Amino acid sequence: MSRPSERFVVRLTDQQRQELHQIWKEHDSHRARCRAHAVLLSGRGWTINDLCDAFEVSRPTALGWIQRWEKEGAAGLEDDPRSGAPPKLDEAQQAKLVERVKQDPRSSQQAIEETARETGKSISRRTLRQILRRCRMSWKRTRPSVSDRRDPEKFALAQDELQEFRNLEASGQIHLWFFDEAGFSLRPPTGYAWQPVGETVRIPSRKSEGLSAMGFLDLESRLHPYEFEGAVDSEVVISVFDHFAVQNEELSVVVLDNSPVHTSSRFQNRLPIWAARGVVTYFLPPYSPELNLIEILWREIKHHWLPFSAYASDLQNLWDKLGETLASIGKQHKINFATAA
Repeated sequence: MSRPSERFVVRLTDQQRQELHQIWKEHDSHRARCRAHAVLLSGRGWTINDLCDAFEVSRPTALGWIQRWEKEGAAGLEDDPRSGAPPKLDEAQQAKLVERVKQDPRSSQQAIEETARETGKSISRRTLRQILRRCRMSWKRTRPSVSDRRDPEKFALAQDELQEFRNLEASGQIHLWFFDEAGFSLRPPTGYAWQPVGETVRIPSRKSEGLSAMGFLDLESRLHPYEFEGAVDSEVVISVFDHFAVQNEELSVVVLDNSPVHTSSRFQNRLPIWAARGVVTYFLPPYSPELNLIEILWREIKHHWLPFSAYASDLQNLWDKLGETLASIGKQHKINFATAA
């Protein structure tokens, strides 16, 4: 008999896997989705201890999920009935409330007031958050998008070609790199941070000259970084590509966008020279920044990895902190590109 620490669901039929996967992906309850995911992982051989670590739950809780599945099937993954007052809003009213929030995602108070006028029922912002979370919505940063300006056919073709590059790299035929530039200054980006209630973390902000970082990033988070003071022009980027090409020892495909510094005649004239050294460039279609995976790196650096102390004094301090952060890529800081588009 298996020890409790090694217990796992040993048999799942294809139909059961399909049912569990649907619950995991589509169920309204976050708790039910977690339980379904845990059973799926258990069926693949995960132990109870593995599930405890992954879902950050106690051993009796994880074991209870498995036992309820074995005893009751999918019904055992549902939440038990809870005591307490019935919800103020019925399901139809909650659905309409959620639609109001989706129409104006930044103004939840307006949705509460419109619902109160229509139903005569007033709810708190806390109740609204609970309703929205049950509908798998979360409060997070919005991002500007240029997707409405791109050619969808060219975008889809680029996605297919990038996947082919990944396949070629997996078979050892090429090395895939993503190249781009990013600017930094003593005016920090705004973002979220944990802060004591009633207090605000204040980051120094001032006008300054800019610093430019650029680099070649691969799917293993290996980075060849370059830093420059001031703006970047074609000559600077050419010098960086020249340096990279000299060090290159294998057939490399470099993905980059169509910014003016990359489409200048001087840069374009160097393409055959770099290709002769094994560095082939692949230009993304316009307005497709999400296909250049190094964009994820710049976002992580600006919003998560570059410490607040980088903005505490002068440009030299920012330069030093940026250099330390870039040097940590692939070591202390890594990005999982396994599921990136």
